[in-house]
Amino acid sequence: MANTLMLVALTMAVVSGRMMQESWLPQKQLNHLPYLFHLLAWLVVFLCLGFHLLFSAKVGGIPLWRSMASWGRRAKDNPQQWLRDFRWRLSSKSLQWLQWLVLAGLLFALTVPLFA
Repeated sequence: MANTLMLVALTMAVVSGRMMQESWLPQKQLNHLPYLFHLLAWLVVFLCLGFHLLFSAKVGGIPLWRSMASWGRRAKDNPQQWLRDFRWRLSSKSLQWLQWLVLAGLLFALTVPLFA
């Protein structure tokens, strides 16, 4: 759940970041709604990252963290294996709307500046 919420918050950060104007921060105009959403989204991202690290410590402990920071390579660690094992589907149908929400938000953030 922490990873899913982090993806939604990152999408909100990208969308609200694209809606902000560069002149707001130098002029100390911090009362605009996109700026508030942007800061809130980054707060949620950092909180979710903390939860993610805590949950991984609870599940796997120090050996899991050590393996994530290790530069060692196994035989199955190559991009061809990653692409073959990649599946673009969710285990739960109830979260499929969230996948489309994230994709729609990213497309929105990329296309809105073209028309502004």
